[in-house]
Parts: sequence; structure tokens; C-alpha cells
Amino acid sequence: MNEFQKTTIVTFDRTQESSIASALIRYQDLLRTRQAFIDTGCYMLQFNVAFMDISEGESRYLQITDSKYAELIVDALNHTPDGGFDISDVTSEARDLYISEAIFFAIALEYDGLKSVVRDTAQAMVDYSRFYNDTSAMWVDDMRVFGAEALYIMARLDPNDAVYLAQFFIPYWDDEHATGYELMFSSLVEEHGWSDAMMRAFVWCDSPEFRFAFYGMSFDRRESSYQPLGDFLQQNPERYPRFKALVAERFAAQPMLARYGEEDSLEDMQPVRFIYETLFAELCLCRYEPRHREGLLARTFIVDSLENEALDLERELRASIETPLVAYAGSVFQKNARHEAYEQRQAALYRHNGGINMINEFVASLPFGTEMSGYIYTGRASDVLEKLGGVNIWQQAKSHALTLNDVLDEACWNYGSNDCLRENLHEVLEHVGRSLLVDGEVQETELADGFVSQISVRAEGEEERREYYDQVMLRIVDMFYHLLGKQPLSDETCECLIGNDEYRAVISEEAFWERYAPDQGECDGPLNQRQQRQLAAVLGEFSDMDKKVDQRLLRQADKLSVERACYEVSRWDSAPDLGSCTLAAYLLHGDYVARVGDEQTMGLAAYISQDLFAKVCRLMLRQAEVADESDSQGLSGADVAAIEDYFTAQQTTLSQEEVLDLLNRHLHRDDVHCRTTLSFPAISEKQHCYRFFSYCANEFQRVVLCCYWLKQLSLPIATQAKRLWELLVAMAPVKVICQISQVYPHEGRGLKFANRLEEIEFYEMLNKYHGIAESYTLASELQQCRTLYSKERQYHALVELVDDLHSTSTSMFAQADKRRAQALIDGLDSIYECHKVNYHFHASLYNPDYVFELGDDFARAMQIFISLNANSWEEVLAQRWGKACLFKGFVEDLPKQYHLDINYHPEVDKLGRSRCDGYDWVPVTVMQRQGNRNVVIKTDRDLITTTEDIRLSGVLVLLDESIDHQEIIDAIGRLPTQPEREAQLHQAVFGYLSGEMSYDSVGPLFNTYLTDNLMAGLDNYGYNYSIGHFLWCIDEERRQRLLTLLGNHSYRGYKVIAEYATCGYMAELVRSGEWTLMDYLEANERDHRSAVSGWLVEKMLALPVERKFLVLWAIIHYRDSLGPFFVQLAANGELRECLSFLYPERREVLVDILAAQPNGKELLAIFDGESSRPVRDKLAVFLP
Repeated sequence: MNEFQKTTIVTFDRTQESSIASALIRYQDLLRTRQAFIDTGCYMLQFNVAFMDISEGESRYLQITDSKYAELIVDALNHTPDGGFDISDVTSEARDLYISEAIFFAIALEYDGLKSVVRDTAQAMVDYSRFYNDTSAMWVDDMRVFGAEALYIMARLDPNDAVYLAQFFIPYWDDEHATGYELMFSSLVEEHGWSDAMMRAFVWCDSPEFRFAFYGMSFDRRESSYQPLGDFLQQNPERYPRFKALVAERFAAQPMLARYGEEDSLEDMQPVRFIYETLFAELCLCRYEPRHREGLLARTFIVDSLENEALDLERELRASIETPLVAYAGSVFQKNARHEAYEQRQAALYRHNGGINMINEFVASLPFGTEMSGYIYTGRASDVLEKLGGVNIWQQAKSHALTLNDVLDEACWNYGSNDCLRENLHEVLEHVGRSLLVDGEVQETELADGFVSQISVRAEGEEERREYYDQVMLRIVDMFYHLLGKQPLSDETCECLIGNDEYRAVISEEAFWERYAPDQGECDGPLNQRQQRQLAAVLGEFSDMDKKVDQRLLRQADKLSVERACYEVSRWDSAPDLGSCTLAAYLLHGDYVARVGDEQTMGLAAYISQDLFAKVCRLMLRQAEVADESDSQGLSGADVAAIEDYFTAQQTTLSQEEVLDLLNRHLHRDDVHCRTTLSFPAISEKQHCYRFFSYCANEFQRVVLCCYWLKQLSLPIATQAKRLWELLVAMAPVKVICQISQVYPHEGRGLKFANRLEEIEFYEMLNKYHGIAESYTLASELQQCRTLYSKERQYHALVELVDDLHSTSTSMFAQADKRRAQALIDGLDSIYECHKVNYHFHASLYNPDYVFELGDDFARAMQIFISLNANSWEEVLAQRWGKACLFKGFVEDLPKQYHLDINYHPEVDKLGRSRCDGYDWVPVTVMQRQGNRNVVIKTDRDLITTTEDIRLSGVLVLLDESIDHQEIIDAIGRLPTQPEREAQLHQAVFGYLSGEMSYDSVGPLFNTYLTDNLMAGLDNYGYNYSIGHFLWCIDEERRQRLLTLLGNHSYRGYKVIAEYATCGYMAELVRSGEWTLMDYLEANERDHRSAVSGWLVEKMLALPVERKFLVLWAIIHYRDSLGPFFVQLAANGELRECLSFLYPERREVLVDILAAQPNGKELLAIFDGESSRPVRDKLAVFLP
């Protein structure tokens, strides 16, 4: 099967030059008109052109051997992700290799007279690539892109044509999938050297990755295999003027493409500098290490520093060339224009009569549009509907009715599928309903602030108008019904037309099905075709584990009661599964409530009793560790049998506690994992997050619902259902409540009740009749309030319960309130940790007598923070010796000056393990430079071969000669293990926070044992607490000490500090009496970001913290409120001291910040003696 078959075939006679020329011109036209590619969805374009030879009278596939350049074709194809091509490979109808473009070009290049046409075609290929600047618009199949092989063949035959290949490889390249192409350049340079043609190709290439590829470097190869152009120019300075001329020639002819489109600021881009930054291989290795890169750019190139020569040339070009030196790809403007047009269409769609105008646009585009319009608005000539069978609604809308096309695209996950549109037609009709089915005349009023208000006004003749609009609506539905092949419409479409809260009814349910799903012929049995479809649809949805069982689905199931034959399980086409058993449980429960007990009821009971709970047990144990012959860990066979017995038997041998113990030890958990060894509960320390409940959430919901309904029945199966219900509640009470709530009214992600009383009754029902403790229902309610932004007042009421905790009243009601408040506190351990911390924090703000404690939780949060950020042992070692550590990093990044002969130290342990903590697959080697050789002091046994050859891999620490080698050996031996270091630091930090230890004794330990690249907390959507969370909850004395630790650690310390700083700021407003807690809860944090930044800087300035980290944070997160901070530091001299810490890019931003302050020119005096050329250029703007 040819998955990527091409449908646009360009034929030519390979023996006729004129025929080849015509084919080349045809290909140019396809590229320039964007017809060479088709949209495959998912924002991907696929090449859709194939070339075939007709020299023998019939179209035939091109073969590699058709060209005299067959070996060159194979070489080109083997520089692609596919690779593995051979000259004997054959393309056939059964196996299309999608290589006809390369063969076609090779054939064309055999004719000297076609050279100019071939180059025009190459330019068309380049123009296409540069227009999109995105590999996703260039795919031939799932591995290769179009064009590259053909352009490479051109470059191999004539190096002057390498410039086309260089332009073709765009900046925004998929370096994960489209790899291998970079080797094309290194092969060209190896063949031609740094000739004029190769230098020209280099400067015309806009991709830094592909410019480095000229040296043999690639996306996964960091070392160069060929002399970099910068080295060549230094050795041959007479060629440098020609290089500069080529750069000037290139920018005069064509600007450089911005990599990411409008995310890049054209004003800030320095394209000539970008080219110079790729002249040396070392600059590739340090592209993401600004400090090292700054040093390389400052070294002398030809007559001045590399940076100065680049910027001097760029300044000359900007002065002499009128056109921009850098530009966005054409697709950026195309995308913007399309988006603007889309926004205009959307605005029109939501105006008065927008939906009907959408339909009018589509109808007018039809060849028989006048007739169709006449039918819709008058009901005449209904036979026009039959003409719709030949209309492809998708193509028609995309070509002629863009508003409808937008709506179809939004409504259908599978664009182009009539079945999908039929299922989601109600989403299209809702737009029409706004025009036709809203009672009253809608008048549009433009308000002063630009918002549009729609006002309904009752007008004379309203009844007649409504009746007319109802018929128009039905005729529009008729049109879609015929467009979609007169197949039955969906239940959702029916609900849209029979009336709801938003739109009035235009048809009865019975009439809808007669009109849009009529029976075809006689039916066998009591169910007509509509009822059969309805039963099949309900069964299908219950069994679809991609969907939840919700109130809408239960309403559909309720409709089955109209015909009791629907309850006959013999008519259910499938064997019992979890979905159909859930439906059976619901219907049984309905019969129980209605006091019905007939044959159908007994059939449902028998159906569900077959092996429902055995199924549930097997489903759950799929997410458990079960022992087998190869692994004795996990549940034994006897354990599994005992659990199955607990799920299925009337009388069980195990207690709930024993089953819980087995499941807790062996069920897989959906924990938060970090590195390879760290794992943390996703919900809380006391509430496990079982994988079965999350990975199989919809299956779990059906299990919960089955138990919920069946345990209430007077049937034998109720015993197992009640037992399993109690087990599930014991395992995950809030999850159970959440799953039960899905069948109650919902709005968005939360429950929606008509009033507060209904909500109270819902939770009380779970307490009284279903055995769920009040602590869990209160916790669930609290979590709901925190999830939904409209329930601040309800949440505030829950916070007010803390008043009852301190009540001294002995009355019955006071004691009940006190028990309820304590129940909520107890239930907080069953929901996400963040809600628990927030509740206690908010309670302390609401009632000052309520002290925020949570000491154990704070200690645990600190332990998580330390574990997440703990340095591996070799990093601790490197930090201990500071400047005596010459290098620490991956072996492949070791600078060339340290590539010396290597020996083993006599005392090296050749049998021991030496791995990174937390990354136990990464070996670590510790070496010391001794004279003109490196000596291995510690390494991993896997790096030592049988011949004891020295191999290096993984992480390397290289120390200088200033340290005695025995001291290194002793230090490694004395170094505590990672758990010991973490425990030591944890104890020291809390000793410091309590005032028992000094900063001088704890600060260095904190900085050494924790990485500079701090993680603020677990990556779990903020559900887990972090020390940044506790930072603003604890008392002021401990807060200041913790701020000092973090502020002196690194810039990343401010990631922790600022994470919840807005909470700290707003809490201070509450404590001062300026705000109430309700103000806090209702506040939009974004409205206070500027004030928070200024407030935070003031707090940090009052503490003994490193100013350089604070300055860097303030530059990166600058807001107007931070201006006075920079003025203050500039005035007292502290800002000047921080300049050497900042990268040039940050210093450039700082220039802008200071220049914008009062007396800005005076403040810029701190930059006297600035070494960075870009910063000096920026200063020249303000200090001419």
C-alpha cells in the first residue's frame, strides 16, 4: 500500500529535451500556485507531485537507472532520514519510493540546454521553502522532504548551484525528524574546499544549524570534521575581503529569514552577526552558554574582535542597502491576513442574523442557489433538495462559504467526515438558531465602550413571525439532511429543535424522527427502526470508554422506557461489557424506584449477574503488579484469587482492611515522577492516586455507578455491589464523589444546582444514604469551589467554619457546628495538597486567632524541594574546589586544550561504580591534570575494557594540579551519600529557620548541595504544595530567613520566591485591614503584578541578599514599579558592581530601563568602560 500516493502526475519524454523543459515549467507553476502540496490536516502539507516517463508510449515509473547520474541519485537519497537506498531499487505501483523528483532532475541535468530552466525550477523550490519557513509544509512522506535531493544533485554537478541548496534549508527546521540532510554540506566542502562557491553558499544559508553543517557538525554530532570557515579565513586573510563582499551581495539581493516569525523582533535581530557567530565550531558548542560565547566573540578575528567586525560590517550594510536585512517569511503575512479575515467573519457571525447570513452565503454559492433559496424561504420547489446529493458540503464551503467552513471546522474533530458532521450538526444549527429561534425581535445596540448588546423586544405580529421562522429553520435542516445523504440525524440535533433553555421548540420529538430518520420498510418485532437505532446509540455511548456517563446520556436511556422491549437484553447486540452492564444497572434501579418487576427486570438482573464484578476485578488488576515466573514481586496467585473472591463471592474470606493492604501495596499509582528514582504522591501524602482511577477514569466511573445503583436493590448482587462500593469509598472517597456527581447537572467542570439547598441535599444524601463521611463531602465541596471561579462566596463560607473550632458553647447546635468544622479539617488530606495549604492560610487571614501551623507539611515540602534540587556527588565535589575545577560537564564538551594523554592513578578502583546520583545510567569520571597528562582518579567499572584501555563517557570532572591527589581521593571517600546529604541539609535549614544555627553555617551548605537550576516544586499543575507556597504562609521571622537563603543561592531562587508572591502581597493587605478576605478571593492576580513586583523588591532590599540575583530577576521581569529600585541601586553604586554578572543581552535591556528613568542619561554613567559592542551601540543611541 502506498500511503503517500501522489495524485498530480507530471509526464514527460525523457528522450526529448523540449518535453523535459515543459515538465520543468509545469512543476514551477505547481510550486508557485501552491498546487504541488495538499493539506493533510494537523497543520501539515504533503508533496503531491510525481514525475513519470512516457518515452515508450505509456506512463511508467521513473527508475534510478534511467539517468546516467544514477550513483549520484543514490548518494543524494542516502543523505536523508530514510537512507539505505541502492542503485537496484525499483519503484513500482506496489512500492512507490517517492523519489521521482530527484530522478527527474538528474535526467534534466543531462541536457546542457536546460540548465537555465533547471535553475528557474530550483529557484521556485527555494521560494516555496522560504515562503513557508516550516518543515511541516514540505513533507514527501513521513520521513523526507521534497526538493533536497534534487538540489544536492545540482550542487554536486556544479558547485555554483550549491547556493540553491543553502537557501532551501530554512531556519525553522524540524531537527527531530528531518535529519541527515546536514551531511550534504560537509560532503560538498570536502570535495570543493572553501572555494568561492562554498563561501557563497555559506552566507546565503539562513539556518545556523546548517551553516555549522558545512564543518561536518549535525544535530547529534558536536565535533567538526572539516576546517571551519573562520579558521580558513584567519589562515588566508587575503580571502576575507571576498567573504565580506559575498555577505554584502547576499543582503543586497535577499534579507535573512527570521526563525520563528513574529515571535522574533526584526529590530533586535543582527543577521550579519548571526553569520559571523557560525564561523567557528566552538561557537556551536557554546550557543546556549552566554558567558563562554561572549569570550569567543571578543577574541581577535582578522583585524578586530569577531563581534566588532560583524557589527561594523552590518552597520555599513544598513547604511548602504535600502531594503531590510532581515524579514519574516511570506507565510507569516498570509497567516495574519487569514486570521484577520477569520476574526471579521466571526464578528459577523455573532451579530444579528449572522447565522442566517452564513446559510445565505452557502446557498448562493450553489449552482441552483436561487431555487434552494426559494425553497428555504417560501417552501416552494421542494424537489430542489434532491440536487443536493451531488454536492460535497466540505469542498463547497471551503471554496465559496468560508463562514460555514469555519463553523464546520470548529464543530467537527474529523474535518471532511459526513458522519462526524451528522453527529455534530447541532453545533452548526445553534448559529442559525440565534437568528431564528430566539423569541422576540433582536435589536443590536452599540455601547460606548465598544461592546455589543443584544436586546429582545416583543413586536407586533410576533406569533406569525415565529411560525414562519420555525418553518425556515426546518427547511435549513432539510438542506443539511439531504447534503449528508439522508442518513438519520443525531439525538443532539433533535434536542436542539425540540426546545431547550436557549431556543424555542420548532418540532416535536416524534415528528423530528419521522422527518429525519423515517423507518424504511417493515420491522421485525415490537421495536421500530428509530427505537432500534436509539437503543443501539445508547448502548454504544455507555460502552464508549472515551465518554463519561452524564445526565444527558441518562436522559437518553430514560427514553428507552417508552417501549419495554428495549429492556430485553436478547435484543442487545453485544455480549455483556462494563458499559452495557452500567446501562442495565441504571435500568434496574429505575425499575426498583418505579416498583416494576416483570420479565424484562429479571432479564436485566440475570444479565448483569453473569460476571460483572469479575470483570471489574480483572480491570483493576491490570493496573497492579502481579508476580509471574520471571518476577516474584507483586500479587501472588493466591492473592489474586483472594481479591477475586472478595469482588465476586456472597461471603468473602478477606476483610476490607486486608484487601486494602494488598491493593495499596501492589496497585500502580499515578504519582509524580522526577529523574529516575524520585516519586511523589500526586494528590497528597495520605491519599493515594491509583492509576486505575486516572488512566481508566471512565471505566472507573462505570464501576462506581454500577455499585451505586445496584447496592440499593433487593437482589443478591447488591451484596457484592455494597462491599465494592465501601472499598472504593475507602480507597478514594473524593474521586467516588466526583464520579457520582457526573450524572447530576453540570456546568463546565463543576456541579450546577438550581439553588444552594439542592447542593446541600446532594451532599447530605451521600452522607446519610451512601456511607460517605461528612469530612469527604466537605472536602469535595471545597475542591469544587477552588476549581470554579464563581464560587468564592461559597468557599468563604467554608473558611468561616474555623470560627466554630474555637467556640466554647456547649449547645447541641454549637457542638454540631464544631464537629462539622473539624470534619472539614480532617477531610483536607483527601484532596490536593495546594487546597489544604490554601485553606489553612485563608483561615489564618480570616480569623487571626487561627494560627497557620502545618509543621509536618512544611517539613515535607522542604524535603521534596531538597530532593528535587539535590546536586549529584560530582557537582558537590566540583563546587568544593571552585576555580581549581577546570571542567565539569559531558565528556564530548571537553575543550580541546584539555585533550591530553590519560593514565589511571595507581589507586583507582577499577571494580567500583561511579554514577550520577539520580541518573544511574550516566557514568562519572574524576580526573586531575598532572603536567602534560590527565590522571583518572575515579571512574566507573563499565568504562574499563578487558585490556584496561581508557574510555571516557558521561560526566567528567577535571581538577587542576593545585590540589594534592590524595586530598581528592580522601574527599571522595568522605563525601556523604545523597540521602545523608539531603538529611543533613534538611536538619540544617530548619535549624537556621528556628534561629538555632547561623546563616554562615547553613548558607554555604545550601548553595553547595542544591543545584543552581532550582525547581520551585513538582510539575503537577500546582496541585502539590511547595516551599514557595509555604514561604508566604509562615511567620515573618522564618520567612525572612528563608528569603535570605533563596535570595543568596542563585537567580533561580527568585523562581521560588516569586512563585506565590502575589499571595503574600494580598495577604499583607488583608492583615493590614485594607482588604477583607473576600477582596483577596475575588481579586484578579494579573491586576496587581506591577505592585507585587515593587513590593517584593522592597522586601528583598531590606535583607542581606546578593544584589546581582535580584537585579537579574528585576531586569527579566521588569515593570514600571521597579524603576525606583534601579535608580536607587545606580545611585549607591551597587548596580555597577552587578554589571559583570549580567550577560550583554541583559545589560542592553538595563540600558533601556535606565534611559527611561528621570535623569536617565546620568544613570547610564555606570556603563563607563563597557566592553560589549552591542551594549556600546545601545548606549550611543541615548548618549550620542
